[in-house]
Amino acid sequence: MKLSSFSPVVRRRVVVTGIGIVSPIGIGREKTWEALCQSQTGTTDIQHADYLLPPSLWNDKKISQEEKQKMKQSLIEAMPCKVAALVRSQTTAGEPSFAPTAHAPRSFAFSEYCVAEALRDAGLLSPGAKPSLVVEDLNRVGVNMGMGIVSLDDVADVALALHTDPLHPHYSKIHPMFVPKILGNMLAGVTAIQYGATGPIGSGVAACATGAYCIGEAAVWVQRGKADIAICGAAESCVSGIAVGGFSRMRALCTKYNSTPETASRPFDKQSGGFVMGEGAGVLVLEEYERAVRRGAPIYAELRGFGQSSDAHHVAAPHPEGLGARHCIERALEDSEGVGAADVGYVNAHATGTIGDRIELKAMEESLGVDRSAPLYISSSKGALGHLLGAAGSVEAALTALALRRQLAPPTANLHDPCLSLEEQQQKKMCLIPHGTAQPLSTPAALSTSFGFGGINTALLFTQVN
Repeated sequence: MKLSSFSPVVRRRVVVTGIGIVSPIGIGREKTWEALCQSQTGTTDIQHADYLLPPSLWNDKKISQEEKQKMKQSLIEAMPCKVAALVRSQTTAGEPSFAPTAHAPRSFAFSEYCVAEALRDAGLLSPGAKPSLVVEDLNRVGVNMGMGIVSLDDVADVALALHTDPLHPHYSKIHPMFVPKILGNMLAGVTAIQYGATGPIGSGVAACATGAYCIGEAAVWVQRGKADIAICGAAESCVSGIAVGGFSRMRALCTKYNSTPETASRPFDKQSGGFVMGEGAGVLVLEEYERAVRRGAPIYAELRGFGQSSDAHHVAAPHPEGLGARHCIERALEDSEGVGAADVGYVNAHATGTIGDRIELKAMEESLGVDRSAPLYISSSKGALGHLLGAAGSVEAALTALALRRQLAPPTANLHDPCLSLEEQQQKKMCLIPHGTAQPLSTPAALSTSFGFGGINTALLFTQVN
């Protein structure tokens, strides 16, 4: 039997042409970047969290404001962790409030802002009060947006309605949009609906690696010709009593610095005491390289490699030897088809201020520390941002692309006593960038790592574009 002859599959180049960020240290890409480079922190007393109580309690007009405050205070007093990194409510006219509504949780509002900022940055939005996508074919626009945890507050509201008095369940209090509000793919759905994007759609769920996973998957679409443009990233908002209580019971959250919240998130620091829960969103616009060049789009970086691995070890703890972390970094290099370990001059690390920090450094040493002539600069954005959970990977990928484009590595806020001494750093050819000012770079490649519960590991490799 004669076999048919097919042309080989050609892998297309993928570049970042737009970035949108909402974070605890700034609304928008530039405000976040500026604050990050100045070691500002977004962690504050959890008293400032507006949505600790479920909406059905906070919005109940039969409950006085005084009683609501007592409920909130009782909840806070019950929690061992009393800090969080919050996107603060905006008070200036014209600025977004990011308040949850009956039809959409707070994370949807974060995402909507970021998508618009990223598309506008990429030059793909028309002007006017109701901007639309300026593209030739909406069938060539894909959307891959996710979240690590669905709206727990909406689940709590339904539970209260049905089970507060089991003999008299209040079925009618369930909002008709309850189910769409808690579906993990709905960020992608509402984004595609808003902009009429009818290309491929997806919504990866990978715990704290969700944002990075969505970006990596979207990049494959563009590489394989399934889409020419991809809107991708993640959003998260679960600074609520349920989430804080759940993570506190795991002893994952920092309780050591309740009296000095701004110092609580301490990646790579000997005095770290757990992670600080944060909220926000990060969105990238990925585009096929030739198309971006033809239209004169701004290009931040090329997304050259996407690495994935599984620890296959534990539901919450990283592999003690960092095998999964090392493997995903090595696979990102392999996927790049040409970028070597020594070419990577900066890593925006997943580091959360937990036992995983040292393990991640071991993985970097084994995967990136071979035959280096220049030090590998390393920092973690979580010192400033807190841990944005599902959105962490996309926000940090965006910051990595900015660092590469601007050849400037942001510092690690609150890193004063590194877990590696200066002598150890020199020996391993690593440089942990401490609290203070940003570090000038001279590197053609940078890496962003993201790891999640369940042993999910991802690495995104970016390179400069000539």
